[in-house]
Amino acid sequence: MPHTAVIFGRDVQESVGALVKRFGGSRVLVHYGRQNVTDPGLLDQIRHSFEEHGIEHTELGGVLKNSRLSTVEEGIKACRSFEADFVLAVGGGSVVNSAKAVAAGALWDGDLRHLFESGAEPLALPLGVIVTVPGSGDELSGSCTVSEARSDGGRGVRLYDLHSEFLYPKFAVCNPALVTSFPKHLGISFVNIFVKLAEDYFTSTRCGELSDAICEGSLRVTVEMLQRLRQDPHDYDALSNLMWSGVLAYSEYALGAKQNQALERLEHAVTTVLDCAHGKSVGLLFPAWLEFVMPANAGRIARFAQKVFGLPHDGSDALAVAQEGLAKIRTLFKSLGMPSTFEELGGQSGDLRLIMEALNLGPEETIGNFTPLNRIDCEALLSLILISKAEHPSGLA
Repeated sequence: MPHTAVIFGRDVQESVGALVKRFGGSRVLVHYGRQNVTDPGLLDQIRHSFEEHGIEHTELGGVLKNSRLSTVEEGIKACRSFEADFVLAVGGGSVVNSAKAVAAGALWDGDLRHLFESGAEPLALPLGVIVTVPGSGDELSGSCTVSEARSDGGRGVRLYDLHSEFLYPKFAVCNPALVTSFPKHLGISFVNIFVKLAEDYFTSTRCGELSDAICEGSLRVTVEMLQRLRQDPHDYDALSNLMWSGVLAYSEYALGAKQNQALERLEHAVTTVLDCAHGKSVGLLFPAWLEFVMPANAGRIARFAQKVFGLPHDGSDALAVAQEGLAKIRTLFKSLGMPSTFEELGGQSGDLRLIMEALNLGPEETIGNFTPLNRIDCEALLSLILISKAEHPSGLA
């Protein structure tokens, strides 16, 4: 698998010109989001570094949540007209997803939608990332997702996915001091990191005590850093630990573990219907998923509660400890502004049926490996987060 070089620490963004040059770039499209998630001085630092290393560049901002296809098309035009040979993403997950799609689309001969629909693993311009919103992990992956409004004018979006070894960024610049979006985005960043670490913990295949200890320690420290950042959003040491937890969450620290992808599939379906931020979607789904799988996995969840939240557990009454741990997660997520119902994500009555359709599970298909979920299981799980418990639908399966 391709390797992304992680450049971590203070002022490391000042080396971006040298990094681009090292990976063969000389004409760069700088792609970024809204100014409220990008340090105004950061773009000036990038321009200065490029000038020092003789690198030409052009810029395209305006990336919104869920990386719109229209912005990607704009970026592809900019790359081609400028004859760019490198793409630099500056921002969080939406920006990185958009930049990856631009990098692939710039080398694609044909309609952009066909690129996503073809199932191909395309070539792409090399790209790098300067992370300003931690937690998405997109700076360390070889995939991207972008969205487009539905052609029939209905609610929700169509999501396009792309996977390729050429979409792994060449480098990820991670300077905790560049995280200027807190406290507004603290909750989403924390939940993204917390849930990703937990997903690797709750899997049917584990590498043993060392991997468990790494995960448990990372989760415990991440919770501690959250409390510090609530008091001081500019606490560099706390930001550093939180950002590094994000890097670790998306690295292969548990070699050989089979990833549990149930939440990923469910989140994709929810986002398709509600066009919501990834962090809020997983913040809604994770507690419901944990509640649903708890009866068959109380011991593992009780250990999680003990190691991460310090709950006493002597091996007896694991279900009670697991339930207490779930209550702590729900309280924590609620305090961060995470939704607990579809309504809080902008949902309406009847959206559950649309989510099940978007999930598109066959009669014999299952998702996840911690507790495999079939279509009926997913319906029951999603019913835990209905707009109102009184509105339990029937006949969805």
